[in-house]
Amino acid sequence: MHPPHVVDRARSLYRGGMPVRSVAAAVGVPERTVRHWCTGTRRTGDPRRTRARCFRCAPGIDVPVADYAYLLGMYLGDGHLTAAQRTH
Repeated sequence: MHPPHVVDRARSLYRGGMPVRSVAAAVGVPERTVRHWCTGTRRTGDPRRTRARCFRCAPGIDVPVADYAYLLGMYLGDGHLTAAQRTH
């Protein structure tokens, strides 16, 4: 995560007419990051497409938080808990 003053400087340089590549060189941040800050898109595509694929972000779908947390825990772990000397 970059400091807010770096982001603000990059945006102001871009609004001033500098190309993304020059802004990236001036603030010392990768070109893709500056493009994302200044235009809200990535070179590979529109970030709104990611939101359409996410079932939690889709409009009209309400997933209970407890159910989602349980599902995420089962996905990330195997569900097997073991009591040991210092940890569970």
